[in-house]
Amino acid sequence: MTFATLAFSCTKEKKAITCEDKMIEKLGAQVSCSVKRGLERMDLVLAKGNYKEGIIYFMFTVCPSCNTVPPQEGYVCGKDDDIEKITIDDFLNNVSNLTIVKGCGD
Repeated sequence: MTFATLAFSCTKEKKAITCEDKMIEKLGAQVSCSVKRGLERMDLVLAKGNYKEGIIYFMFTVCPSCNTVPPQEGYVCGKDDDIEKITIDDFLNNVSNLTIVKGCGD
């Protein structure tokens, strides 16, 4: 009887869903990877960086030989980890520590 009680009283702990998990769920399908690599590549990846004392997530074009415009908008986790879309003010000077969250594997 004790074994049965122990066996059926155990529950798996659910992994907490993070802000990053929510961003991958919302934006991950937009990631696209070109067949070409090196200087000819043009990938669209989900990235994050530091912005105004917080973390911002955005779609970022990786193209070494392109003259692309930096992202103008991104997403932050607001109250209760709800996703909020915001306008990025001066990306080049205000976003730092860029990291690819979901990309093309290279």
